[in-house]
Amino acid sequence: MFGALDPMMSATGWSPVGGTTVINQTSQSLAQPRKWMPQYLFRVYTSKTRPELLTVVKVLMSREYQALHREPQEEPLLVGLVLDFGKGKDAAKTWQYEFATWHPKLDGRASDGRVVTLSREPDKACPAGRFATWAVPLASITDSKALEESTVHVLAAWTERN
Repeated sequence: MFGALDPMMSATGWSPVGGTTVINQTSQSLAQPRKWMPQYLFRVYTSKTRPELLTVVKVLMSREYQALHREPQEEPLLVGLVLDFGKGKDAAKTWQYEFATWHPKLDGRASDGRVVTLSREPDKACPAGRFATWAVPLASITDSKALEESTVHVLAAWTERN
């Protein structure tokens, strides 16, 4: 899926950040069995025309969501997240792996494809002042067209309006 997404994002001016990384916070250690399976898979992108934005596309496994919210998530989600660091900022110099985990932390988030935009006070944990987030059930991504519609098209519509 991410192998198909990178060229789609590239065609619209978004470049991957972090090389070919798709997982983080895993372990092969017998002492950390909860980290044997990835909690999420992700790609992070920036745009030369909108350097203040950082875009994350990820697959959110149910365990991560439940750990944060103590409420069930029925199935994995494909999540889009835009972090807006503000005019004049370079998001590529600011990104951290932790930003890929923000969707379940945001109030008002939706899992039905609706884009929810939220503002917050930037802080040391995350210097972004605005977020846009959306999610759809991963099972709804049945081909490359569905992937493009659920990521690239949604992102293009949001950036055009903002």
